[in-house]
Amino acid sequence: MRTTSDREIMYNLTVSEDHTYVVGSGQWVVHNTFCREDFEEAASLTAIARNVRDTVRTRYNNKRQPNIHLAAGRDANGKVYITLASNNQTDINRFSDPVATIARNSGYEFIPAAPISGSSGHAERNIYRTLGTDIIGVSARPCYGGCDVYFGNNDVLIGFADFDGDYGGGTVFFLNGDIIYDIPNN
Repeated sequence: MRTTSDREIMYNLTVSEDHTYVVGSGQWVVHNTFCREDFEEAASLTAIARNVRDTVRTRYNNKRQPNIHLAAGRDANGKVYITLASNNQTDINRFSDPVATIARNSGYEFIPAAPISGSSGHAERNIYRTLGTDIIGVSARPCYGGCDVYFGNNDVLIGFADFDGDYGGGTVFFLNGDIIYDIPNN
């Protein structure tokens, strides 16, 4: 198998709800870009990540603390997984168990936080590396100069909660280095 990035006219085709399929006598594997359902899935995962984070914050009576960032992803069997990250190892140590408990009580699985070292301590990267999923929801915007660059060319769709209103509020999407404000119609 070889990957090519040649530009050709393509048509968005959905086959049995999938957007990856084989075509032609050469059996080319074709993967369409993300469709409306993928954006809706990213928004759903974002809501899950935000709700678990907000539940932890409510239990600790503080709207902004703990300073944790949660990500959610779904595995190939449809099971939702939650992980957390922080730029503070103390917060990771303190809040891993509460996040795991809340996640499991909500019917989700928990992935332990990646250690803080260089670029590894990011929740969305932990979900991406652990599950291999290309649709992720996070509780806040991916970090500047880090995850936005890391995912800039990886064809990964990330929904994030714009709780500060920097992008108009609600769920906003990050795809290949671009910010997308609305779910596409198709």
